[in-house]
Amino acid sequence: PKEIMGKGEEFSPTDLLAISLASCMMTYMGMTSSKVGVDIEGMTAEVEKEMTAVPTRRIGKIIVRFRSPLSPPEPIREKFEKAAFQCVVHHSLHPDIQLEVDFVWGI
Repeated sequence: PKEIMGKGEEFSPTDLLAISLASCMMTYMGMTSSKVGVDIEGMTAEVEKEMTAVPTRRIGKIIVRFRSPLSPPEPIREKFEKAAFQCVVHHSLHPDIQLEVDFVWGI
């Protein structure tokens, strides 16, 4: 990032952390996919990261939006969504980081 003397041309370490969260969550949903027999092909994730300077410069919030063309029944959706939150990156985040996760099915 330019604000820390970079050129702003590449992903920052904090960008990679936010992307890792989405990737990990989707991996856990993929593992669930094989267990429940419902393919999640076509699912995408969008990630936003908000920085804060209080009390120190750090990630303040991560927003992950999952979009899927699937429209599985509610019990299957719940399994996917529960699996996402079992991801090791999620469990490794500091509790002060706000996390907003949105699942949109059947788009």
